[in-house]
Amino acid sequence: MTARQPLWPFAIPIALLSALFIIAFSPNLVEQEWVAEAVSIDLMLTVPLAWYLVIRKRSISKITVVPISILCLLIGYQIVPENRHVILDGYQNFVLPFVELGVLSFVIYNVVRFQKATKAKRNSDGDFFDAITAVTSEMVPGKLAPFLALEISMIYYAFSFKKGKALDPNAFAYHKESGVRALYGAIVFIILVETVALHFLLVGWSPTFAWVLTILSLYTGLQFLAFARSMGMRPMKIEKDTLVFRLGTFAHGNIPLEMIAKAYKHTSDLPEDKSVKKLGLLGELESHNVVLELTEPITFTRLYGKKEEHTKIAFWVDNPSALLERIS
Repeated sequence: MTARQPLWPFAIPIALLSALFIIAFSPNLVEQEWVAEAVSIDLMLTVPLAWYLVIRKRSISKITVVPISILCLLIGYQIVPENRHVILDGYQNFVLPFVELGVLSFVIYNVVRFQKATKAKRNSDGDFFDAITAVTSEMVPGKLAPFLALEISMIYYAFSFKKGKALDPNAFAYHKESGVRALYGAIVFIILVETVALHFLLVGWSPTFAWVLTILSLYTGLQFLAFARSMGMRPMKIEKDTLVFRLGTFAHGNIPLEMIAKAYKHTSDLPEDKSVKKLGLLGELESHNVVLELTEPITFTRLYGKKEEHTKIAFWVDNPSALLERIS
């Protein structure tokens, strides 16, 4: 088990900033030219360097030094007297453009590397979400990876115009006969109608609030659109001795066939004790026609990397007879 890294080193850049604030709010000190220059140098060099030394062996991205430097520049313009901005102006005019160019080059390099890695990670059925999840897990630290993977895949599935491939005998669709995509489509339509109505209702009161609410609503609608389209592009499949269970981008897991104790058709209501779990995004609103009972808990990954363990699951598949025949 990896030892938890101490947090006290973060006190160093915080203490430096605090000391600079104390000096800056001492008029007799900061009005002196050498003090103003020292404060400016510390803000533009010492604090970012201290931050870098603190994070260099941690999972925090090194590129965070850039926003820290920009924050220090903004602080400098606020606390250093206006007639003492020589160093700050020099940094803004001659150093910052090169920093921005470096960041842009870094972003372009990682985008290219990201594209190559994603292509290399594609599995036999070319599943984009599996590839993007694997790549972000390697390139982005900690819990940020599943968030980034889902956001990228949302854009991909919402705007992808790839034609669906014919399913091979080991793949099983679950979106054509259940009506779930029509349900998602209705939700997107309602969101659009309500968004337009609310926007015109609120824009007279607060244009800013109206636009923020509109953007959030459109983003939510885009998510539902992406979820709906991902179902057709991510069928369930049987690979070797494993059922690769998928429900769009909002639930997936690998179920060894030997761990399936029972598999049967079931369309009636599920037990009220919630012992059988429906992993669909809308839960009980979605239809089901198959129940799997497992010999031991299997881990399923939900939205944003959330893990859940279940021994009984219910879901819809367009051809339940074919799936049950392959499982048995």
